This record gives sequence, C-alpha cells and structure tokens, in this order.
Amino acid sequence: LLLLLCVLIACAVLHPFLLFTSIDGERMTMLYGFTFITALWTIAWLWVRFIAIWKLLRFLLELLEGSTMRFAFSRLPKTFSLAPIWSYAGLRRTLILPMRWFEYRKVAPQVISPEQNANQIEKEAELIDQIVFGLGSDEMSLDQVYVRFSEDQNRYAALLASHSVIEASWKRGGPDVDTDRTAGGSNDSKETKHVSSLCRDDLPVPCGTSLPSPCEVAVANEYIAMRFGAYVRYVTLQLKNLMTFMSMGLFLLLVAAVSYPFQEPQNIAWSLIVIVVILLFGIGTVLLQMDRDAILSRMSETPPGEVKRGAFLLHMLSVGGLPVLTALSAVFPSMGNVLFSWIQPMLTALH
Repeated sequence: LLLLLCVLIACAVLHPFLLFTSIDGERMTMLYGFTFITALWTIAWLWVRFIAIWKLLRFLLELLEGSTMRFAFSRLPKTFSLAPIWSYAGLRRTLILPMRWFEYRKVAPQVISPEQNANQIEKEAELIDQIVFGLGSDEMSLDQVYVRFSEDQNRYAALLASHSVIEASWKRGGPDVDTDRTAGGSNDSKETKHVSSLCRDDLPVPCGTSLPSPCEVAVANEYIAMRFGAYVRYVTLQLKNLMTFMSMGLFLLLVAAVSYPFQEPQNIAWSLIVIVVILLFGIGTVLLQMDRDAILSRMSETPPGEVKRGAFLLHMLSVGGLPVLTALSAVFPSMGNVLFSWIQPMLTALH
C-alpha cells in the first residue's frame, strides 16, 4: 500500500498523461501513460523486494555474528565466497558446492547409528552421481535432485546442532576450538605469540587439545556454517537477479521514453534521472552494507567493516551505468550522439 501511494504521488507530480503528449493522438498518449505507470510500478516493486530481502538476510547475519558460529565461517572453503556470484560465471550450475557438502558430510561427527549413517551416506552418494550425470540434461529434473540432496544436508545439520557436545561448545561461548597450544607445558614464546595473534585476529586454529573431541566440534560447526553459507549464497544470487532486472528495466524504460518524439523530452529525461538516482541510492546503500557485514567478510576473507571500493564501483556501474548514460544522452543530445554513434549504422540499415 505504501508503494502504491508513492507511485500515485509520483504520477501526480509527473503528470504522465501530460508528460507523454503524443503527436499520434489522445489514445496513443493514454497508452504511453499507462505503460509508464506500469513500468514504474514494476521497477519500484523490484526495488522494495530487493531492500526487504536484504533487511531479513542482514538480521540473520547479525545473529550469526553474535553467536559462536562466527568462528566457523572464517574456516569455510573459499568456494563459498560471494565473489563468484557477482560475475556471469556464478550463474552456471556447478558441482563444487555439493561435492564440498558431501565431503564434510562424510567426516562430520556421527549423531545417528553407524548403520543408519552408512545408509544415508550411500543414498547421498547416489544423489551426487545423479547430479554429475544430470549436468547438461533436463534442468527441471536436475533441480529436483539438488533440492533432495540439500534437504538431506539440512536435516543432518539440524541433528548436529542438537548434539550435546556441540550445544556445550555454544553455551561455553568463545572460540569453538581450543587455541592454547602451550597447555601441555611448552614455553615456546614464539609459538605463544603466534597463537595469541590468531586469537586477536578472531581466527582460531582448526583443532585444540583441552576440549573433548575438539576436531569434531570444529568440523561440525563448519558443516552447519556451510549450510548457512549455501543459503546466504542463494539469497544473494536472487538479490543479483533483482538488480539485473531493475537495471535492464530502467534502461529499456529510458530507451522507450527518449526514442519517441514527445513534446517535452527534456522533462521526461529529468524525471527519469530523478527516479534512477533514487533507485541507485537504495541499491548502493545495500551494497555498502553487504561489504561491511562481518559474516560475509569472513566468507570472502576481507576485513569486516571495510568497503572494497573497486568492487563497489564495478557493481554500481553494472547496475546503473546504462540507465544513467541513456538519461544523460536524452538531456544532452550532443553526448548522446557520441555515446550511441555505434548503433547509428544499424538504424540506418533498418531504415
């Protein structure tokens, strides 16, 4: 309802039926006006969804950073980094992630009977085989196999979370593994300094000596963190899809608005520039918060709280570069002639 109110206010300010006055008559003006309102509503709805999804995901990430699970995210394989999903290569179906899940599953602590555990691993191995042989075939059936395999991994992660040793490590707090290697009586000052520096960097060593089954605790926490990491990757990939749709929607809306000889092209261009700036401000805010998030930084091996300026600018250019250039070319025709001179031969050929 709030979004609908905002769109209605925007229409009241912009007066689309006056703004898109057409030389082809009143009916064509009404058609352009309704098309503009529908397109504006669609893009605004994607923008609201984008911000709302990130708000929920950010709440989950803050909960994870406030728990002892945070240490496990620092030790995840870097294949769980978010960097690949921002490139087109990240959209391809990959075997790496399910193979990593299965690898951890085989070495995770057993919380069910050995016979049930062996049967479950055999079942998951069959699903892995189906995923391997399903690549390049029917995507629908492959998606179903992925879902079944992920559900099995999630169920086992839930069982691990209820394990008494894991629960005890969470209640104890602090690093999920022991970092005091000098407990056995060694007085090596160099080693002590190295371990303490790791503690200060919030990156505990993988295994310790004083906790019961410290390696199993570490592996179990990493396995559970891996399932959270898979979920985070999935949500951020959907955020990328929303950004792509917003970028292309804005670009096509701008092209449609500036390619027809309306009576007020400058007003249309400036109105669309204001809309582009508002949308890019919201997207840029989310991208900044993602760069500064502690859990995402742990997964990507970047300092938490810091912004990767190069990556941030690249993402902003990929989202708003074409819409901004198109809008500026409408306001400044000379710039448009230079920027879009490469498509002039194609237009001439079409004519």
